[in-house]
Amino acid sequence: MAISNLSKSTLLNNLNKKSSINSIDIVEFELRGAGGGGGHGNGGGGTGGAGGLVTGQFLYPQKNTEYSILVGQGGASFGPGVTGSRGALGGGGRVGLLGYGGEGGGFSGIFSDGISFQSVIAIAAGGGGGGWLGFTGGAGGGTTGGNGAGGGQGLGATQSSGGNGYGRGVRLAGGDCNSNDYGGGGSGGGGYWGGGAGGNGNPTDSSGGGGSSWWNSSIVSNGSTTLGSGAAGGTTTNSGSNGSIVIMYPQYMEDIFVTNGLVYTKSLSNNKKVYTFTSGAGEIRW
Repeated sequence: MAISNLSKSTLLNNLNKKSSINSIDIVEFELRGAGGGGGHGNGGGGTGGAGGLVTGQFLYPQKNTEYSILVGQGGASFGPGVTGSRGALGGGGRVGLLGYGGEGGGFSGIFSDGISFQSVIAIAAGGGGGGWLGFTGGAGGGTTGGNGAGGGQGLGATQSSGGNGYGRGVRLAGGDCNSNDYGGGGSGGGGYWGGGAGGNGNPTDSSGGGGSSWWNSSIVSNGSTTLGSGAAGGTTTNSGSNGSIVIMYPQYMEDIFVTNGLVYTKSLSNNKKVYTFTSGAGEIRW
């Protein structure tokens, strides 16, 4: 789907000329992945990993262009007697059948044609879930997610594969804990590729790895990502914080239409319209 009649090279040239930047309709964005859930265990349980941060710009799309967006949900913290977790919105991995661990946090992303791996414009990864024995989850990427901790740690995802562990991460989703011994393992964070799940069988109760972040360089300019600078992970028995998506563009441009299913606020700042999405998934129309 065409983004604008201007070419990417024209955009890049003009962005480097301070005298020309105001003549182009630029959309700025800031994505924060969700935090992983707390480990809910011995000594309080490990803290979930923080989500990742992605920022960048793209040209204001042609009128009536639709994008899909999804705001990552913070991973939950599960104690004893749990028969399984739901998995956080945005591909957060699930804890084991007996609980005692934190879910991975979900990714926050912008997509050009439905929520799919092939349609990613930009995505900020979620953090891994905390482990029962006090191990902190791996942070969401960054181009590479942070590793979990402990003897059975889940590994962070890369740009080309999910993190390994006791449940491997896949495209857009963190690994689920696949051991059901005693519980206790943190799950992988969602992302472009998801982080691996930590082990949850004694003595490998470990934390999950973070997912990886990414942006489509044919659409996005000035892209940047920072490991662990998104939403905070949950402490002890607490859920991780939800991610967020901020979209900004010049005040003189038309409002975007937002479908049901997305929670957001709209404000004005420095002659820009600012849309801040704090939960849910849905469509926006330019």
